[in-house]
Amino acid sequence: MTANLYKKILNGEFNVPKFISEPVKEMIKSILNTNPEKRFRVADIRKHSWYTSMELPKITGGIFIGLSSIPVNTFVLEQLVKLNFKKDYVLKCINANKHNHATTSYYLLLKKSE
Repeated sequence: MTANLYKKILNGEFNVPKFISEPVKEMIKSILNTNPEKRFRVADIRKHSWYTSMELPKITGGIFIGLSSIPVNTFVLEQLVKLNFKKDYVLKCINANKHNHATTSYYLLLKKSE
């Protein structure tokens, strides 16, 4: 069974659902092309008719991960300490934009406190 799956992957055999539009089917086939020379790269995707037809919202404000520092709510942080989280560890995870139990707990408590 697994060997058959590998053969299909190496041969680029896949089925695209019927509800997907033709331009998207074309793009998916180009992205999954087994020939590296013909395979779409990010620049090719960005030039594709489907991608260029999309209206992307302009982001004008807010926190940008990797660019902005995420504000730390000391009240929420202290609540996590009461739940046996290590304060330094939580801060380190928040600042590194980790996606783990510490940051998930922090963001859930932050949302609850709003």
